[in-house]
Amino acid sequence: MTGRMTGGTTQAVALCALLAAAPLGAVELPLPEGAAPVFSENRALDSYGLPVAPFDGGAVPVLTFEGRVTRRAWRLDAGAGSLEVLAPIRAALMADGYDIVLDCADRDCGGFQFRFGIEVLPAPDMYVNLRDFRFLSAIRGDGEATGVLVSASPTAIYVQQVDVTAEAASGHP
Repeated sequence: MTGRMTGGTTQAVALCALLAAAPLGAVELPLPEGAAPVFSENRALDSYGLPVAPFDGGAVPVLTFEGRVTRRAWRLDAGAGSLEVLAPIRAALMADGYDIVLDCADRDCGGFQFRFGIEVLPAPDMYVNLRDFRFLSAIRGDGEATGVLVSASPTAIYVQQVDVTAEAASGHP
């Protein structure tokens, strides 16, 4: 299912209710109050290249997961920084048994090259401020992974999550 907020009030309210619930297999993120869902896509079989290290001078190293892939995005009013939004997400993932593989901020991730070397939803659903973004990837067991991108701009904060529930991973970092 792919959804984008457009159209009348009835459509927007129905879409908000639909997107607010985590799709089957998706990790529920502890987002700040007022986080408005702007995108959701759930595919029964797809692949995702989970970034596992910062840009290394040639590419962003990834571990490819296959299985049920859920892509979601939210928009919040500006106010909090990217770390304020990401810190409770990190804590919740760790409490849920995930191992943090990559946890980096803008330049430490590789800046421009990192942002354009990873999967990012197109605007207007996601926006990446190269001066204030954070990325976190986490793995649980042999087949579950999630990648979370948080970006703060002067007018809004954007959160993107790609979640995979799978039997196995392929590729290598």
